[in-house]
Amino acid sequence: MADISKYEPLWGTWKVGAVLGKGAFGKVYDATREDFGEVYHSAVKFISVPQDESEIKFLADELSGIENVSKYYKSLADDFSNEIKMMRKLEGH
Repeated sequence: MADISKYEPLWGTWKVGAVLGKGAFGKVYDATREDFGEVYHSAVKFISVPQDESEIKFLADELSGIENVSKYYKSLADDFSNEIKMMRKLEGH
């Protein structure tokens, strides 16, 4: 799985902290930045698909045929899109 720390600082100023949680699509990290003497916190979700070699093998074994693989990745893309829409609604909270 890819390591988020290689992308630091995120957006030029954010530093990655502890893992807050993890799920099917990746991990959520605490991120901090300092401006004008204040420390700000946010959550950053780092998505990595597939996460490891076992997932690649699972896909090859279970989703034989390009149509099934295409449906699988279309479903993932839809899930990512829905999650982004939900996060935008939470922006500023």
